[in-house]
Amino acid sequence: MKKFSSLIVFLLLMGTMLLAQQNIRGVVIDATSKLPLAGVFVKVEGSKAITRTNEQGEFRLTKLKKGKKNLIFEFEDHQTLTKEVNSDEGLVKLGTVELGKPEASTSSKDAFQTITLDDATAVDDASDDQNVASQLGASRDLFRQYTNFAWSSVRYRTRGYISNYTETYFNGIPFNDLDDERASFGAYSGLNDVTRLSTNYQGLEPNSYAFGDLAGSSNVDTRASNQRKQTRLSYMNANRAFSHRIMGTYATGLMPNGWAFAASGSRRWAQEGYVPGTFMDAAAYFVSVDKIFGVQNNVNPDTLKGLAKFLYKIDGLLSNKHSFNLTIFGSPNKQGATSPTVHEMFDLSGDCFYNRNWGYQEGKKRNSVVNTRHAPTMVLRHDFKINEKSNLTSAASLQLESNGRTNISFFNARNPLPDYYSGLPSGADGQFQRDLVTEVFKESESTRQMNWNYMYQTNYNSFETIKNAGGIQGNNVSGKRAKYFLGEDHQDSKETNIYTNYQNNVSDHFQLVGGAALRYFQGTDYRLVKDLLGADFAVDVDQFAERTNANGIFGQNDLSRPNRILKVGDTTGYKFNNNVRNAFAWAQGSWSYNKFDFFVSAKGSFTEFWRTGLTKNGRFPDNSLGDSERRNFLNFGTKGGITYKLDGRNYFNVYGGYMTKAPNSRDAYLSPRTRNEFASNLKSEKITSVEGSYHHRAPKFSAEITGYYTLFKDKVRAFSFFSDEDQSFVNYVAQGLDMRHTGIEAAAEYKVNSQLEVFGAATLSQHLYWSRPTATATPDNGVTSVQSNLNGKTVYIKGFYIPNTPQTAATVGFKYNGKKFWFVNVNANYFGNRYMDINFNRRTDYAVTAAIGQKTITKGEPVWNQILEQKKLDDAFTVNVLAGKSFKVKDYYINITVGVDNVLDEKYVSSAFEQWRFDNVKKDVNKFPPRYFYAWGRNYFAQVALRF
Repeated sequence: MKKFSSLIVFLLLMGTMLLAQQNIRGVVIDATSKLPLAGVFVKVEGSKAITRTNEQGEFRLTKLKKGKKNLIFEFEDHQTLTKEVNSDEGLVKLGTVELGKPEASTSSKDAFQTITLDDATAVDDASDDQNVASQLGASRDLFRQYTNFAWSSVRYRTRGYISNYTETYFNGIPFNDLDDERASFGAYSGLNDVTRLSTNYQGLEPNSYAFGDLAGSSNVDTRASNQRKQTRLSYMNANRAFSHRIMGTYATGLMPNGWAFAASGSRRWAQEGYVPGTFMDAAAYFVSVDKIFGVQNNVNPDTLKGLAKFLYKIDGLLSNKHSFNLTIFGSPNKQGATSPTVHEMFDLSGDCFYNRNWGYQEGKKRNSVVNTRHAPTMVLRHDFKINEKSNLTSAASLQLESNGRTNISFFNARNPLPDYYSGLPSGADGQFQRDLVTEVFKESESTRQMNWNYMYQTNYNSFETIKNAGGIQGNNVSGKRAKYFLGEDHQDSKETNIYTNYQNNVSDHFQLVGGAALRYFQGTDYRLVKDLLGADFAVDVDQFAERTNANGIFGQNDLSRPNRILKVGDTTGYKFNNNVRNAFAWAQGSWSYNKFDFFVSAKGSFTEFWRTGLTKNGRFPDNSLGDSERRNFLNFGTKGGITYKLDGRNYFNVYGGYMTKAPNSRDAYLSPRTRNEFASNLKSEKITSVEGSYHHRAPKFSAEITGYYTLFKDKVRAFSFFSDEDQSFVNYVAQGLDMRHTGIEAAAEYKVNSQLEVFGAATLSQHLYWSRPTATATPDNGVTSVQSNLNGKTVYIKGFYIPNTPQTAATVGFKYNGKKFWFVNVNANYFGNRYMDINFNRRTDYAVTAAIGQKTITKGEPVWNQILEQKKLDDAFTVNVLAGKSFKVKDYYINITVGVDNVLDEKYVSSAFEQWRFDNVKKDVNKFPPRYFYAWGRNYFAQVALRF
């Protein structure tokens, strides 16, 4: 009885203690946009109790003593708020807490009009007794925050991955193109004001709207109801790809009747960009409409009639569980291109930004390579709040994309490129001749540029009669036949997507999310005659095929219309459809407890693609017109992870995943322009990846370090290049290509005081080719060739570096926010261990063992090493500065922002590659030397924005 009485007393005391405890819950939102704020510090004044809001802006403080207390809310770029809580209740529902910005404030984030919902679920808690909130979700990644823009000048790729390992969603719909899985960022370029809101997940971390990919995922949210209520006008001047940009944006915010509207537009242009001969003419447009049902404030139904009364009833019937959004946008763009070139031309011109693509025509610069793009897109989205715990989002999209790229075609004429190897001083015979050519190149700018007058004059003097034109007997056409004409290669497409996403907060500890999609892509590839350059017509034949076989049929691009006469606007060379179908479904469960979080997710997908030839090619008459066979791939992926929360400041994560991917359709064909033939033995790519990280989060100091290992197996990679030996374009496919990516990423930031913050980030990595793939080379002229010696041969590239992206990089800097609404950010960057892209062809037995004259190359000779070595690019160092100032004049807010990149005007290579053309006879590695791109020198932008 005595023990029993003691137990009763103990239980009563425990109950009293529990009753004496207080729990506080609430949601923090931005006072202007009304959007949830993730990562807000919420702490109890005079106590160690502290936490941070999650992705939905929610926070929870538990096991607090009852009574009066002050809660302090702190968040970057927002005013600190203190809120008094005075209640003896066990659970205090604080409701919605709004944090505002200083009225005239500006920061580097505002300067670029980008807001990231970051720090989503990181929690800070100095007490082991506190319930540490989950870190699962879109978290603020310090490393990417400080490196994404600072390292873009050297084409830095996250962990060395190419861009198709990043998933992008737009208003909840998949936005990576199906044919190559790359994100269509160009589809909404120039719409900075309305694409500033995104949810981002890094690496393998769990995801609420998608399964995710190796480099992470992002969802751009442009719904009108989530846009800041504003009218904003801005002008930017720059010396980059464009010189001027004007932009206007209007948004109503969510109105009392449940409607919201937003519109934005911009124009960017430059008569000449940073690189000589380039130009830009680009526009952008955006319209978004939201209707949230069940919201009819200040509306008297008795005053409504007809359609308005009907809509009011529908609104009430649907209550506040449904909302619809329609968004339409596009970004038509026309831009003169720059070109990579050999160092010999940089030396001859004295300019590392030499651009071979342009020349003077009638006293004006004309670029021969002009890129055009326009991808008008429509997204319709429906959100259904099933109940307080679960939501269903469904979306459908249609995108119609047109991509064009012009270049010069020539027939029985010399190559018009001014840096063509045979016309350079290095291609001349004898020293005397080389000296003469060198002098001409150095003294005459026109010699170094595209010679438009020569091409026009050649066409004026080219008179020819084409017999039986178009395959019609007796149809003879006479006139100036084009030796040169400007063609335009097109990749146009139509893509439709349907996607649905389900989220259910089943309990305080368990969340279930998932989604499914149906996707269809049809791309049409073809070449147009853009400009006949003074000629009357061109003829649809392949000159290289005619050289190989002059039987009159072999060189025909379209056997149904042999010797077809071409005018401006006609298709020429090739035309085919690339068809891709895809369906996938995924699900994820995540569990959150006091010290540990867990998640596991899985994905299954089906991919089918095939080619539809729209012309009958003379080289492949039986295998070019109509549908090819269809290739199908079933794939899956799974990933999972665990988070250990030492306390509210320190987190440890371990994530792992295994997934398979179908090969990209554009890498699957031997020669998609000429025939319906797949590369043999196509396989799904296999990926294994693990990563572990440590995160420290505190109001003044934050840091993180991550280690990762990723192995890619059975990847397919396709190239095309011109072969001198074959006098034909050659299609080269490497199969069984493996890659290994390992590395460490680290970042830290320290807030010295309320105005000054210092930061740093660095990576040390090793990205390598990790197998010896098999090569297949097939010339477009359809005959056995020199390149056929490579078929089935081993490519010895294991241990070579993944090219161009820096494998060692670092940035350090500071951010200072003045008291009178001004700021300055400075960062210094270092890039090292960058390597040139290699020619696989040179790493084969055939390339190094064949004879030079009568002598055979043996291992260890200088020529052997010259052929095989991979060149390392020079290290680079840059300094960037960003500064701004804000003013308030009555109800108008004025922001002025200036940014200068590469302040020290350093000249450094951004990327380089070995040419795929190689002298297989003499083994002269200098005959086709590497080509280089240089990063811009000192460049700037200056923007003024007016908001009211």
